[in-house]
Amino acid sequence: MPITWTRWRQGRGSPNATPTAKPPPKCANCCSGRSRRWKGSHMAKKPASLEAALGGHTQPVPQDTAEVVQHPASQASRPAKPQDVKLTVYVPPAASKRLRLMCIEHERDLNSYLREGLDMVLEKYGQPSLAEFKDK
Repeated sequence: MPITWTRWRQGRGSPNATPTAKPPPKCANCCSGRSRRWKGSHMAKKPASLEAALGGHTQPVPQDTAEVVQHPASQASRPAKPQDVKLTVYVPPAASKRLRLMCIEHERDLNSYLREGLDMVLEKYGQPSLAEFKDK
């Protein structure tokens, strides 16, 4: 391996303060690019398919015995995703704490309070309520 530092002479400061020699040229085939011994060692390419990986030692599966079985929890039985959009509200920490305490006292979630307040704002400005938007 080539030397990457110059010789330290006493009385000239620490070895870390002395200028270093020019580093060796980088090698494109190595991760750090500093070593030439890795130049020719490449990893073998992975096989393109399972059959190629097994080398043709597969047993054919009879086509007439294959049966499609539907899982009981199929896509048809899943409930539809809610069409609501997430909104973010920034409030002072004291208001956040008060709202969380109200949620605990009245056994409601924060979203129900926010929806109630939004309904009040929509009513104030003569707009339809959230329930009417949900029906559309």
